[in-house]
Amino acid sequence: MANRAGEAGLVGRDAEGRRIGDLLTQAPDGGGDGLREVVESYGGARRAGIVIAPAGADPAGLRALGAALGGLAVAAGHADRPGSVILPLPLRGNTRGALEMGVLPDALPGLHPLEDASARRRLAAAWGQEPAAARGYDVGDMLGAVAGLVIVADDPPVALPSAEHARRALAGLECLVVLDAFMTPAVEAAHVALPIASPAENEGTFTNAEGRIQWLRPGAPPPGAARPGWRALAALGADLRGIVGRRGADLRVRAALAVRLPPRRTLSLRE
Repeated sequence: MANRAGEAGLVGRDAEGRRIGDLLTQAPDGGGDGLREVVESYGGARRAGIVIAPAGADPAGLRALGAALGGLAVAAGHADRPGSVILPLPLRGNTRGALEMGVLPDALPGLHPLEDASARRRLAAAWGQEPAAARGYDVGDMLGAVAGLVIVADDPPVALPSAEHARRALAGLECLVVLDAFMTPAVEAAHVALPIASPAENEGTFTNAEGRIQWLRPGAPPPGAARPGWRALAALGADLRGIVGRRGADLRVRAALAVRLPPRRTLSLRE
């Protein structure tokens, strides 16, 4: 490993006064010579990156990992240094885009806190009603509390830490409707499965880990009766609850995205 320089890589401190070396005790194996060498090299580098492989874990474990790595970056002086990054690789592409659209149970679209007054006013004006103020259900909550579920292009047995628990929960539902382009465990467990377009057959946006947005254009038309997932969901909602689906409303969807994103992140409809 390069640049060991004695204990130089271990003497920095984070915002709570902990030495970098002390953070080693938070590692799953309690540290060790190999990990100590990595940390020393990280602390002595001019620019450094930490890439976290996608892996199923409980939320508490992920928070602990994030706190440990964030503390390490602060203590080593890499937290705000240009060219130094901490990059978690998600299980799904466009995860950040989905989070910014409001799928988190404890955040508004745009990743604003539920109590953010400015964001609430902006969304209320766009929606014609007040956003929910109370925390919603996450996937685990849903699987333990609902009798019916509609899943769009996702697969709980793959995404959740315990695949077997997720399979049992799906099998116990009274009604499971899955919209997907591929055969997955969730599709196999569904009472009703509806085909939708794959990412290569869709128009939409992709948000990378840095928050940069790009428009996606379909490379081919979807086969057979498949359609974009949001169109299929709108049609399903119209049939089940009398909600008017916005068919052919691509520009309206783009305009709605602009409302949910901070001004500096908004793309024009021409981009």
